[in-house]
Amino acid sequence: MTKKQPLNLMKELKEAKKYFYKETQRMINAADKKMYLTDIYALACIKRAVLLISGFCQLIEAKNFLSAAPLIRLHLDTLLQFYAVWLVEDPNKFVTKKMAGKQTNNIKDKEKIRMTDSYLVKKLTE
Repeated sequence: MTKKQPLNLMKELKEAKKYFYKETQRMINAADKKMYLTDIYALACIKRAVLLISGFCQLIEAKNFLSAAPLIRLHLDTLLQFYAVWLVEDPNKFVTKKMAGKQTNNIKDKEKIRMTDSYLVKKLTE
């Protein structure tokens, strides 16, 4: 494996947004274009991910590394929040709770375990 140059990595990161848009279009066209609560949640996660990538790239290009670094954690948080949908018995009920403002760490998965960040990371890496 060859070491990639930083400019190539930035280009790849910017192009990742195209992947998000492509997958969004696939999701919208699925199931005869019917939208479900989990679809709306997924769209919100995708929008957040795309905006975080955009902001991160702008900050890196401006050499504002101190401000760019925390966006990585926010991006990982988006992944964990989206992953939680697959750990619950009823994804629509989970999304309803999230839309009502309930934090994921106060919601239990199908094994009746609170979904803290550390728990979600553990489950994601299994």
